[in-house]
Amino acid sequence: MALPSTIRVVVQGAAPEKEAPKASEPGGLVRFVSNNLGAFLTFLGVLITAGVAFFGGIFQKNEAPEARITMVVGTERIVFAGRPSEDQSLRIVPTGRAVRMSGAASLDSDDPVERLVFKWTVTPLFARTDGTTPQVGLTDLDKRVLEWTPQVSGAYEITLDVTDDHRCNFLQLLIAEGGCRKSSTALAHLVARDPSEPALIVTGIPVVGSLPFSANINAAQSRAFDDRPLRFRWTINGSELSANPSVAIAIGHAGDDLTRPGSYLLELVAEDRWGNRSVRAYPFSVREAAPRIVTSDVPPDSRPTNFQGIEFADPLILKDSAELGKDDQPLRLPSRIVTNGFSLTLRASALHAGRSIIASFENVPPKGGLDGLPGPPGPSGGTSGESGRPGGQGQDGSMGPNGPSAGAIKILAKTLSGHLTIRNNGQSGEPGGNGGNGGQGGAGARGGSSRSSVFSCAAGPGHGGNGGAGGLGGAAGRGGDGGNGGAVTVTLEELDRDADINIQSAGAPGGNSGKPGSGAPGGPGGPEGSSTGLCGPAGRQGTSGPPGLQGPSAPSGRAGESAPIRLQVGRELTETSGALLYPK
Repeated sequence: MALPSTIRVVVQGAAPEKEAPKASEPGGLVRFVSNNLGAFLTFLGVLITAGVAFFGGIFQKNEAPEARITMVVGTERIVFAGRPSEDQSLRIVPTGRAVRMSGAASLDSDDPVERLVFKWTVTPLFARTDGTTPQVGLTDLDKRVLEWTPQVSGAYEITLDVTDDHRCNFLQLLIAEGGCRKSSTALAHLVARDPSEPALIVTGIPVVGSLPFSANINAAQSRAFDDRPLRFRWTINGSELSANPSVAIAIGHAGDDLTRPGSYLLELVAEDRWGNRSVRAYPFSVREAAPRIVTSDVPPDSRPTNFQGIEFADPLILKDSAELGKDDQPLRLPSRIVTNGFSLTLRASALHAGRSIIASFENVPPKGGLDGLPGPPGPSGGTSGESGRPGGQGQDGSMGPNGPSAGAIKILAKTLSGHLTIRNNGQSGEPGGNGGNGGQGGAGARGGSSRSSVFSCAAGPGHGGNGGAGGLGGAAGRGGDGGNGGAVTVTLEELDRDADINIQSAGAPGGNSGKPGSGAPGGPGGPEGSSTGLCGPAGRQGTSGPPGLQGPSAPSGRAGESAPIRLQVGRELTETSGALLYPK
């Protein structure tokens, strides 16, 4: 039997296998992507993640660190971040004293674990008289903490450059903008001065006085070499008195601890924060109060005379109010009696004047108010381009002392012979003190030096600092007021034929005011910084400071008032004020 040419085998339950579509077939690509979409998306996500991580590492931004200088000067701890602030721009330290500067307070916010690299620079901002710049004597400047002892007085600039240690790969080195490592700079300025003991300026120092005694002593104008406040210690006879710049002394007043006359020693110790001190001793003495003048205390006149009655030494100077003579005895007056403003009563049966003068005060030259001290000059600019500081204001002149008023004079007698002059006028007010002149403004500092690159001027010379303003003049002291005249009462039964009496009881003029202090000239502007390389002068001279104004003027003292005069001769009564001549 013959076999068939084709045999078909059918397996029940098994689907015939399909062949994968080919991309070359019509619609094959679409069916291929559709069948493998999940795997394709997974592969694409992995590729994007890897790219982001790769390129993100290349272009990751590195934040610059923040440089900070911590400076320990004496007992002070100062932190400078970036440029120094105004109140920290000028620190004065003594030469020969170590200054400790640390960069440990510097920060790196984006990667605190990175190791920071430190680089210090100490630059003198002045030159010697021969034009050379002094050496600072530092070699190892690449460390976190720097200790330096300035040996030459002058201004210095301390620079701290802080650089992070950010790691760079090959591609970052090729394409990262600005490189990988970042840095920042902090500046600090200080001025070194040769230390010296504080300069003491003390006013109101007593020398001698009598009970009750008072004095006001002021040392507030005293200065330390670094212009910082001083510590004061006042003692009197070894006992603590005060720790203030000024001190008041009272001896013999009610309630005072010090009551007795004698010798006293006032001592002052002024010390700055570096331990430099000045010690001064001011001895003075206090006497007993002046004794009272009474009739029994007045020595008799030593001139030969046949006068039978009461007479006194010539001249007679009162130190307190007095009542002299007796109603039933003759009294011969000395040629001159000075009451010193005290009250005086004279009694006699017959008053013999000769050519006597009774005056309220001696003619002494006025002392006047104290003149104000001149203002201190302003400090010069200490750092490059810094302006000078204003000069200090002159101290005000003090008011002139008021003139004392005259006391009352009373004369009671039956008869008067001779020529009697009574000048019971007030004493003139004293002139006020002159105001102190202002201090000259400080000079501006030289501007910073230019920076020149190979092909161009990177930065021109810095602008010189402006001069400081001149200090204001102190105010003129007001004149003292004139004293009032004293009242005069003369009662006589009769006047001898050739006798006369001239009475004055006028108020005194007030004292003239002092002169106001002159304003000081402003400080000179600083020169522009030096030019180097391709950088030429730029005309950046600092301007001079404005002059200070004259201090304010003051009025003269007020005139004193005249006092009443009452003259009765027999039944004739004359009442007036200021002046009287009898008989006319």
